[in-house]
Amino acid sequence: MVDGRGGGSPAQLSHLEPRNEPIDTQSVGKARKYRLLYISAGYTTNAKSAGVQAHRLVNKPKMRAEISRRQAEFMQRYEVTQERIIAEFAKLAFSNIADFTQVMADGSLKIDFSAAKREQLAAVASVDEIVDSEGNRFRVHDKKGALTELACLGALMEA
Repeated sequence: MVDGRGGGSPAQLSHLEPRNEPIDTQSVGKARKYRLLYISAGYTTNAKSAGVQAHRLVNKPKMRAEISRRQAEFMQRYEVTQERIIAEFAKLAFSNIADFTQVMADGSLKIDFSAAKREQLAAVASVDEIVDSEGNRFRVHDKKGALTELACLGALMEA
């Protein structure tokens, strides 16, 4: 780490200008919070100019190349692909409560995970045991959020 800020070792960043080293380019590429990163790296304390200066810095060809290199390294390390991301969002977006419940004769629902497949269970965010009451409850991930993300990803792929 350079200056304890997560920017990598000096040897890893030797091809960058020394002034650029403290910027955590992985965070810049991920969060796009240039202004805050620029300030936290110690370049300035002036919040008004930090955003503009940070934007200029990250758009320098060497910095842009380093951001791209680190993003690619991250994606490869964790085997992140467009297909995997889309598949995970699809599991959430197209989950159905019927995959995890059984309708009883009286019309009530009973949680039943016995027939659910691994892909279906990916949509379950949590399962809580309810003490002093009958049964359990479960919560699934945000379907609307997953559908929105899928729509955005679909628009990006069409472009």
